[in-house]
Amino acid sequence: MANNVLEIKDLSIHYEMREGVVKALNGVDLALKEGASHGLVGETGAGKTTLAKGVMGLMPKPYGKIKSGQVLYDGQDLLQLNKQEMRRIRGQHISMIFQEPMTSLNPLQTIGRQIAEAVLLHSDVTKQQAWEKAVEMLGMVGIASPEKRAKAYPHMLSGGMRQRVMIAMALSMNPHLLIADEPTTALDVTVQAQILELIKKLRDEIGMAIMLITHDLGVISETCERVIVMYAGEIVEQAPIRELFSHPSHPYTQGLIASVPRMKQTEKLLHTIPGMVPGVQDMPEGCRFAPRCSRAQERCMKEKPPTFAVNDGHYAACWLCAGRE
Repeated sequence: MANNVLEIKDLSIHYEMREGVVKALNGVDLALKEGASHGLVGETGAGKTTLAKGVMGLMPKPYGKIKSGQVLYDGQDLLQLNKQEMRRIRGQHISMIFQEPMTSLNPLQTIGRQIAEAVLLHSDVTKQQAWEKAVEMLGMVGIASPEKRAKAYPHMLSGGMRQRVMIAMALSMNPHLLIADEPTTALDVTVQAQILELIKKLRDEIGMAIMLITHDLGVISETCERVIVMYAGEIVEQAPIRELFSHPSHPYTQGLIASVPRMKQTEKLLHTIPGMVPGVQDMPEGCRFAPRCSRAQERCMKEKPPTFAVNDGHYAACWLCAGRE
């Protein structure tokens, strides 16, 4: 059985704004297995990116606050590390690909130089060796003529090429965990498939774990072995991919799966989940999904459900699962 590469325990993150306190994450518990692909899915505002930034130590200052919890990597709590110690973890052990590469890449530097700088920051090599590593990584992610492309600037590349550059940079130090935050956003379907296939291929070659953040269950189904469903700052369900799609237990998960378009769909209108995600400053007292749930009971409105074991490796935070343990 694979060991955990990362464990998140009771993590709560707040944003302290002028308008009041925004409780973005509320008591999140999560374990990521070595060498496995985990999909983190949910609507916009579910807390997916906040969770990733909390793990990476990239919370926006001064209003982003970690209120409680632990993020354990290799036996140490990342939340207790200072800036210098955390900088050594980032890139060398845990890397992240952000949503929009154009905002992450420096428009005034060649892509080869930017990858080489990441290598120099985390390893004891010469500038020439770092440059050679940058060219090697560009070739690894499928960029043709990597020596030539290394001298190009970000604006000279297509969106798909820029995302490949970000992947090359993230993997330049062979991290144990890759966090990919909506890595195919704004890419066309063909390029999206290529990027996802590349991530799967590199995972198998390097043996790293992946946390893929997306709102698209279709992407999750093609890429991941395990799914974590988030809603309004909480994990509501997690299970192996086949188990989740065949036996979804939480009404929110059922709604997400029903909303996925199908080739043989006979209905003229796609299924939708009624209502809106609650405002982060006005969360329900009990289950956060209860106001939108057609099966909600009085208890759901008043009491927050614990996490119940539905099946082997399958857990859901819903009172409807109370009798299944």
